[in-house]
Amino acid sequence: MLAGIDLALAMNADPEDPLHDRIADRRSPIADRRIAALGHSCGGLQALAAGADQRIGTVMALGSGVYIRPNSGLSGVQIGKDDLLKLHSPVAYVLGGPSDIACANGNDDFSRIEHVPVVLGSLPVGHGGTCALENGGLWATFAVHWLDWQLRGDEEAKSVILESKCPLCADYGWAIRSKRFE
Repeated sequence: MLAGIDLALAMNADPEDPLHDRIADRRSPIADRRIAALGHSCGGLQALAAGADQRIGTVMALGSGVYIRPNSGLSGVQIGKDDLLKLHSPVAYVLGGPSDIACANGNDDFSRIEHVPVVLGSLPVGHGGTCALENGGLWATFAVHWLDWQLRGDEEAKSVILESKCPLCADYGWAIRSKRFE
């Protein structure tokens, strides 16, 4: 994941590359923070591990969470609960409810993270979430709102997730918890 960021930034900086200046206006004060680390299941663990990198502006873990029992999973991703302290930007967890194999791990992460803003959205759809549905279903809806808020500063997107009468909760049955947001 981090090698991909290195490559993208190098291509963006190279005037000879066809992708030159395609990422963001480098003069923008938040240009270097408009990078999200996002993944599902084992990819969520990779995103959480990558979240220690200072270039990451937000982390999103779908159907994921650091193993409560160290080395109990099959992912091969080297991350432990202490690594959550290395996160420096807002984090979002999206879980598939009690039947999601990652539910206990993601909820435990949420309870441990006290130093950065964190949100946990849960929709009872299981570990695969709604990824196989058209346009990624409701998990993708949540993700797009989160990324629009975190990377673009879209206050309307923020209200969809954090509003006390969140539309996702009222209309679709999401349970959303958050902390450390002003």
